[in-house]
Amino acid sequence: MKTGKPTRLSEKLNAELDTIRQDYAASMASQLESFRTDLNSIAINAHRTIETDTRSFLRQNKRWLTISPWLIMGTFLAGIVSMMVASLLWTLMLAS
Repeated sequence: MKTGKPTRLSEKLNAELDTIRQDYAASMASQLESFRTDLNSIAINAHRTIETDTRSFLRQNKRWLTISPWLIMGTFLAGIVSMMVASLLWTLMLAS
């Protein structure tokens, strides 16, 4: 509700409010830019860490990754052969 011409006090208060708004807007812009910069830095560091850890894991486990399928297959084959031998021995024991 307007009551007439602005007085010097209201002009002074409006000018102070405008200054406060501009300072707040500048502060928020600065904080947002700082947040973006920090977040970008965090993302880059996380990417590098994951990449380095993955390379290190693959380098350290390269031998196991190539031996492992053969080891698993050999274990299963040994289990099957031992069951067949046990079955043969059981059959021979029962037949005699």
